[in-house]
Amino acid sequence: MFLNDIGQPCILQHKSCGPYRQHNGPLLLISAAFVDHVPSAHWCKIIVGSARDVQRYKNTLPCTDESYNYIVLQPKEPMKVKFENTEIMVTLIPAKRNISFYLLNDKCINVLIADFVFGSLDFIANAGIFFHQMLSEGIDIMYIDNLLLDCGQETDKEGFYALVDLIRPKFLYGLRRGKIPKDLIDLCKPRA
Repeated sequence: MFLNDIGQPCILQHKSCGPYRQHNGPLLLISAAFVDHVPSAHWCKIIVGSARDVQRYKNTLPCTDESYNYIVLQPKEPMKVKFENTEIMVTLIPAKRNISFYLLNDKCINVLIADFVFGSLDFIANAGIFFHQMLSEGIDIMYIDNLLLDCGQETDKEGFYALVDLIRPKFLYGLRRGKIPKDLIDLCKPRA
């Protein structure tokens, strides 16, 4: 997933890439980054992710003369990512073995990217102070990988529904522009 010129996620697909789409920010290494994507001609060539995902991504690149700036995130430690006139905080939140979330904060909007579905919410207790601060402020937008939601196990789906119910983001979007189940979207509504 690329970030746009103000540091917010921009889901790219061949059909949605047009002249009005600003996706010149960093590439965040979530599952959608490992599928075919088309970077902007003005892309900043910054790649952000966990050590494991950065290495995995490097292994998928063909040998070229292009150089990239890799930013390896440490778990639970907010990292400033700067590009052009934009600065955002990106935090890697480990949830389970080889499963992580990303928390983006640009002083105005808190975004949680849940790349995988899972069965347990045990990770929340040890997610780190920055994550807990963002939860207390509220999550504005949550992105989920709807492809994994569609084909995940039932216990994983239940855990994911529980997470959305707990966090109650203002908006919920799919990473791959697919439809989100209505009952999941209804969990975003504030409690009465």
